[in-house]
Amino acid sequence: MFVHKKLKINMKKIAVLALFIAFAAASCSTESKTEEAKEEQLAEVYACPMHPEITGIKGDTCSICHMDLTLKGEEMHGDHMDSTMSH
Repeated sequence: MFVHKKLKINMKKIAVLALFIAFAAASCSTESKTEEAKEEQLAEVYACPMHPEITGIKGDTCSICHMDLTLKGEEMHGDHMDSTMSH
């Protein structure tokens, strides 16, 4: 009977430990995804097409002309616009 109680107590400890490890693992994976999302957002630089010195994040607007900021590299460059206009 003593061995049975000891085994039962050890099984409870193992179950509690397993739940703790599961929660810790789930928490770590959620934090790493959040960290990755933050890093991606910081890597994406948005700028005003008319005022490239004004930068921000997705959804921001230019403080000068209030245009939506576009992902840097997506805005049309002056010489590209000239070549398409001349045809």
